Amino acid sequence: MFSKLLPGLNNKEIILASASPRREEILKKLKLPFKVVTSKFAEDLDKSLYFGRPGDYVIDNASFKAEDVASQLSNQCLKICLFPYIQHFTLDTVKLVIGCDTVVVFGGKIYEKPVDKNDAIRMLHDFSGREHSVYTGVVFLEVHGLKKKFAEKFCEVTKLQFGDLSSELIDAYVESGESFDKAGAYSIQDSAAALVRAIDGDFYNVMGFPLHRVLSSLLSLYGRP
Repeated sequence: MFSKLLPGLNNKEIILASASPRREEILKKLKLPFKVVTSKFAEDLDKSLYFGRPGDYVIDNASFKAEDVASQLSNQCLKICLFPYIQHFTLDTVKLVIGCDTVVVFGGKIYEKPVDKNDAIRMLHDFSGREHSVYTGVVFLEVHGLKKKFAEKFCEVTKLQFGDLSSELIDAYVESGESFDKAGAYSIQDSAAALVRAIDGDFYNVMGFPLHRVLSSLLSLYGRP
């Protein structure tokens, strides 16, 4: 659909540096061909160094994820340089690696994925009846052979307010299993949508992939002059 408006992507292969099925699902809405290569970055940045700077935190995490995937691609490139009979990797194609990271922020504290059931319950009690924000960092990293450069880095913020959540409601939600593997312990595209009183910003940003901002950035970088 949008490929005709993005001639600058004609010689580029989009790589999504994420194992998230939600990000993959959202990116598919642009009808652009892409591949998924999972980052192996440990996501172990020291949060204390980012106090008051959650935007920098998610951008740095997204950058390290993209760079890890870029290293994987460069290693493939090195192999084909050493063993030219390998045909599955194309040297003349620029890879556009998209890295993402999402966290929830409340009271200046960064909330990531819950470590267990009790952690999920604690998070949801914190958000009950209060406004919190979802930050997603996105980077575009161009990789050509062994060379790489960042083409774009940005952070998108969406504000949400939950209704007043009773302990029984929180327990029932956590028991559903939706809390796990989700920043902030909730999945807005599933049952947690019923917990949200108000939302200000990109809905897809809460799912981990700010679709409008991604398309706008692609058009700015790779669209028609």
